[in-house]
Formats: sequence, structure tokens, C-alpha cells
Amino acid sequence: AISTTELWIEICTSTNLNYTCLHIMYEDKAWVDTKLDELDRKLNEVVSSLCGEEQRYNIFKLAFDEVLERLPAGRPLLSQIKIEYESVIDAIVQKKRNATRFEQNQLTRFTEEGTIRNYQHYISEIEFKLTQAREECLRIQNELEIMR
Repeated sequence: AISTTELWIEICTSTNLNYTCLHIMYEDKAWVDTKLDELDRKLNEVVSSLCGEEQRYNIFKLAFDEVLERLPAGRPLLSQIKIEYESVIDAIVQKKRNATRFEQNQLTRFTEEGTIRNYQHYISEIEFKLTQAREECLRIQNELEIMR
């Protein structure tokens, strides 16, 4: 397996480019290695702080912005890729928010329906007890009439 650095050296050598090409490639590799270390550190902080996907996304978004700044030759293509990814991610986030709202609305409706059913049951119980109390009252009144 050929490493990225060896591949770049091979390309630079086969196209008869000078030492500057090799120096830039080594410099870029060192920069990429540094960025990967930073990403690992930041992601470990996110994991240890129990933060969510949004923070992970922001970490990668900032890293991608740094790559855009660092590699001007690839900027037009990378900018288009970034625009597409961000629009897809924004759509996913919006759908997730909508789904959460929908679930909350459904839960509220279910709770309201359950509450209505509970009240209807409670009303039936009270009506039954009221009927029993009226019957008991009539029975007592009849007994009083008999005693007089």
C-alpha cells in the first residue's frame, strides 16, 4: 500500500516537478496530521462531555472550512461539495425537528384523548354513585315515613 505522501512524491517525480512540490506535499501532510490530531482531541472532548451530534457536525464543519482555506486549488470543488453536504444536513436536521414536533403533538393528543376517556369514566362512576345515593336517600325517606 502506498501512503498519500509517497503517492504525491511519485506524482511530483513523474511530472518532473522540483523540490518545491515535495516540500508543499510534506508540509500539507504535516498540516493534515496536525488537523487529524486536533479532530481526535475535539471529538474525544465531545464524547466525554456527552454532547450531541450537532457539536460533532460543527467540529467537522470548522475543519472543512480550514481545509478550504489551506488548499486554494481545490476550493471551487470543495466549496460546491460543502454547499451540497450542508443543504442535505440542514434538510435532515429540519426533518428531525419536524418529526420531534410531530411526536410531541401525537403524545399530547394521546394524552388528551386518554384524559378525556379518564374524565368520561370518572363521570360515569360519579353518575353511578349519585344514582346509588339517590336510591339510598329514597329508601331512608321511605323508612322514615313508615316510622312516623
